[in-house]
Amino acid sequence: MRDLARLDQGALAPPEIREAREHTERELQRQLENAHSFLNIEKVIALVFESDTSMARTFLGAMLTAFDCDVETLGVERLYLIQDAWDHFPHRFLQGRCPAEVMTYLFEDELLRG
Repeated sequence: MRDLARLDQGALAPPEIREAREHTERELQRQLENAHSFLNIEKVIALVFESDTSMARTFLGAMLTAFDCDVETLGVERLYLIQDAWDHFPHRFLQGRCPAEVMTYLFEDELLRG
C-alpha cells in the first residue's frame, strides 16, 4: 500500500479522469456494501494497482467472488463498474497512472501530430 500512495498519479490526471475515478470509487463502494462483500474500495484499488494486463481475468474473478456471483448473474451495471475500476484506478505497471489517462494522452498526442 505504501507504493500505491507514493506512485498514484491520480491528482495529476485530467479533470475528466479524476471525476470518473471519484464516481467509480463512490459507486463501487456502495455496490460492495450492498453486497455485504468481504472487499472494500481500498482493497479493490490495491488489487488493481498490483495487477498487470495479464491479470485482468484474475481481477474479474476476484470481483465476481466479491459480489458472490458469476458472469451470467453479475448484471450489466456491475460489469461496467468493474471495467471502470480497471480503467480509472492506478496501475503499478503504468507508473501509477490509469489506462484511461494513458489513452487520453496517447489520443491527444496523436491529434497534435495530425
